[in-house]
Amino acid sequence: MCNVCIPELTNAFNITAVIEQVRDGSTLRMFLVPEMKYVTVSLAGVKCPTFRKGDDGREAGEPFADEAKFYTEARMLQRDVKVALQAVTNNAFLGTIVHPKGNIAEFLLRVCAHSDLVYVWPL
Repeated sequence: MCNVCIPELTNAFNITAVIEQVRDGSTLRMFLVPEMKYVTVSLAGVKCPTFRKGDDGREAGEPFADEAKFYTEARMLQRDVKVALQAVTNNAFLGTIVHPKGNIAEFLLRVCAHSDLVYVWPL
């Protein structure tokens, strides 16, 4: 089910979810428990290096993409979290994901401030 088909979730706060997949350091696929739906969420305010398919069909990561994905995956995969869905863009939600220990975007920024692991989007 595409995310655009469920507009009632936009601007929804404090939804219980389970992280099912980490696509890159700042894009996660999760299962929303009360709605029984899967959604893709990009972290609001940050953008990590991504993986792209090359001409040969193999996936290759931008510099530091593996490290950013590992950092997020080690802390979030198969964990119960709370999510605030703020907007829909390019078939993915833009949102904030809060683990019981804090906001993962803030941790990414704190740990990766002196490297190219995370880009901060200016407001």
